[in-house]
Amino acid sequence: MLEFQLLNEQVKALDSEIKRISMAILELTTAYATLENLKEGEALIPIGGSSFLFGDVKADVVLIPIGSGYFVAKQPDKAKDEIKKRMEKMDEAVKKLEEEKEKLLNRVYELARNLNGEKDVPTIEGKD
Repeated sequence: MLEFQLLNEQVKALDSEIKRISMAILELTTAYATLENLKEGEALIPIGGSSFLFGDVKADVVLIPIGSGYFVAKQPDKAKDEIKKRMEKMDEAVKKLEEEKEKLLNRVYELARNLNGEKDVPTIEGKD
């Protein structure tokens, strides 16, 4: 029963990580779409708290985060390429995590079958 609980916790942790990466992919998708439709001129710029500034957009440089609060300036086409690469890497990570989750769930099902003699077969929280 302890192994079942440990596996269940691992499945929940994988689910959390998959959701986190999926949210990052969504943010990158939005950034990519914004760059695709970027036009120079006046625009509303979000500053947080549902507040905006009017500003002039210059579409010649995009700042891309590289970690620890640092950014690198890239031309829009190069920025789109970088964003696309990141999205592909994250998609690959999600696939690997889902494969690992499937292996864990198969082990959980195996344990559940072995416990079938018991009246209360444990439920699996991470199974979609």
